[in-house]
This record gives sequence, structure tokens and C-alpha cells, in this order.
Amino acid sequence: MPEVHHILNLSLKFTGRLTDNMSRDHLLEKSMFDLLVKLFNMIMGLWDKLPESAKEAIIKAAVDTFEAIFRAYFKSQKGGEANA
Repeated sequence: MPEVHHILNLSLKFTGRLTDNMSRDHLLEKSMFDLLVKLFNMIMGLWDKLPESAKEAIIKAAVDTFEAIFRAYFKSQKGGEANA
């Protein structure tokens, strides 16, 4: 993990975000949160650019997949009895 701290320190010094009163762990958490926010924003940007037909197909595929997973799980929990 020292490599991560070294890279983090270099990037924060370069951007001017490293201060003496901030701990490395706090900076790492903040950097990870920033990364997750950027990733989420990127995915939402891609989603907004999709046509409605593609969005509907993706949602339908996700629903069908989770439905199959839940049916298999509940069937196994009921001892082979299906609630279909």
C-alpha cells in the first residue's frame, strides 16, 4: 500500500491539494469518493446519450436477469416448489 500513498502524494502535490493538516487516509478516502463520483457522472452522461429504445432494452434485460435469479433462489428455498 505504500505505492498508493506515494502516488497519491505526488498527484496531490501536483494539483496543490496536499496540506499539512490533512491525513493521508483522509486524502485517500476523499480521492476514492471523487473517483466514484466521476465514474457515476460518466455513466449517467453515457446513459443520457442513449436512445430510449436502447434504455428500454437494457432495463428489460436487467429485470429479466434478476427475475431469473430470484426465481431460482426462492425455488431453492421452498424445497423445489415454484411460485410461478
